Amino acid sequence: MERKYDVIVAGGGPAGVAAAVTAGRAGAKTALIEKTHISGGIATGGLMTTIWDYENKPGLIREILERLDAAGALAGKRFWHPDAMVMVLDELLAEAGVAVRYHTMVQGAERDGRRIAAMHTASKSGPEIWRANAFIDATGDGDLAAFGGCGFDKGRPSDGLMQPASLFALVGGMKQPYPGPGDTQAVLDKVGFHMTYRSGCFREVPGCPDVAKFVAVHVCGVDPTDADSLSAGEIDGRRQIHETVRALRASGDPRYADMRIVWSGTLAIREGRRIHGFYTLTGEDCKAGRTFDDAVITATFPLDIHHPTQEEGQTWLPNLEVPPYQVPYRCLVAKDADNLLMAGRCISGDFYAHGSYRVVGDVVPLGEVAGAAAAIASKEGVAVADVPAERVARLPQEG
Repeated sequence: MERKYDVIVAGGGPAGVAAAVTAGRAGAKTALIEKTHISGGIATGGLMTTIWDYENKPGLIREILERLDAAGALAGKRFWHPDAMVMVLDELLAEAGVAVRYHTMVQGAERDGRRIAAMHTASKSGPEIWRANAFIDATGDGDLAAFGGCGFDKGRPSDGLMQPASLFALVGGMKQPYPGPGDTQAVLDKVGFHMTYRSGCFREVPGCPDVAKFVAVHVCGVDPTDADSLSAGEIDGRRQIHETVRALRASGDPRYADMRIVWSGTLAIREGRRIHGFYTLTGEDCKAGRTFDDAVITATFPLDIHHPTQEEGQTWLPNLEVPPYQVPYRCLVAKDADNLLMAGRCISGDFYAHGSYRVVGDVVPLGEVAGAAAAIASKEGVAVADVPAERVARLPQEG
């Protein structure tokens, strides 16, 4: 079966939802294709329910937080209930008129010269073909772009190894104030248990006073572009979470005596493919606070790079602070396809810069930029590279 849209967004994480909502609001007939049963990706099923680098961002990220707050599902302006986030994103997509297809995975692409002619998917409905004037790859791992023959990089330059994944869990029986990261680590060290995420911590879940999010696991060696590797990583992450909770309960420390796992999320991936664009943002650009004529967002998050192996420790660039720097539109435009944009962590950047702009507070406005550009390209019949950056930028306003 074939379907046709103005704009198709592959991937329903924070960047993909932002792209689809923005394109839909701009009047483009838009479809969002997501492999799981919910939208939000890392911010919902992945249980990364904390936002970073959002304070200077206008637009959709503020609207999302305001809706969560109105629903009583936001605490401290930056912690949310994961299921409340799912509902907010579903509502935004519906209001924008986006056709949402869950349980559908990208499995291929057709080329027509320098254009992506169609995206192929597999689902309970069988194999399907999706055609569009403009496509947005928001899969996180650049799946559509890779299937479409676009160039990409993976991992650090020295050996290609990628940052570890994590697996977070909701745990019951925890009372505030929660033990600090140093407290939890000291308890586990005392009983001879190695917690792989050495800065593990607890975070509030709004509306659930006896439930906390538990951050405790690094899963090294996961290649998110390989199904066998992903499967092994999910299994290892769940094993680690359960063993860590058992060790804390058995430690004798009363703060953990009633700790129980409520649910563990899906594997939280930090790094996959970085698709080649017309510019590759570098760590040096971030450290220099570089500005660009075609800037679309301003980012401030540190270079937060977690060591690819346990032997190297948790981080080798321990949150290297950076001044505000800009991300140029060219990083979102696929170098090898005239009608393809990237949104989220698969944009064009090096291993070091990626450690900064990969967070939710940056990928949501990047999704807005891609969605606005795709809608313009579709309506005006131009290549996405020819959309002026000033028409789609999500920069903080002066004054």
